[in-house]
Amino acid sequence: VDQVTLTFQTLGDGSPPGNVVQYRDADKQPFLDGDPPEPISVPGAAHLLVKVTPAVSVNPFVEDAPGTYTGNTSLEYGDHSHLEIVRKLPDKDKSVRWVIGLDSVRPFCVARAVDPAAPGRTTVTVLIG
Repeated sequence: VDQVTLTFQTLGDGSPPGNVVQYRDADKQPFLDGDPPEPISVPGAAHLLVKVTPAVSVNPFVEDAPGTYTGNTSLEYGDHSHLEIVRKLPDKDKSVRWVIGLDSVRPFCVARAVDPAAPGRTTVTVLIG
């Protein structure tokens, strides 16, 4: 089983964001990046789009709205079970979006948890079989 976990810190009222995780056909709906947005190639034979809403990748309450995620935006996995890549996509419609490139269509489940030890922190975990 492969696992991808995203962690979010609320900047608002403490309500956790919702999420949608679903397969997307990159041939019919290409993934876009850049300014202006252009189609990009994402490794993998199957792609899970992870959309977390409401969420943004910047802190709108600080001058110049600095980014809130400072890690790698493209994580390649090489010789891993089913994962080929986890890649950040540009935010869209008040949603943070990531795409998970897989070797083939696989069953998956999604778990969301609120961390009682860290008020306002929520994790979204995708387990891929």
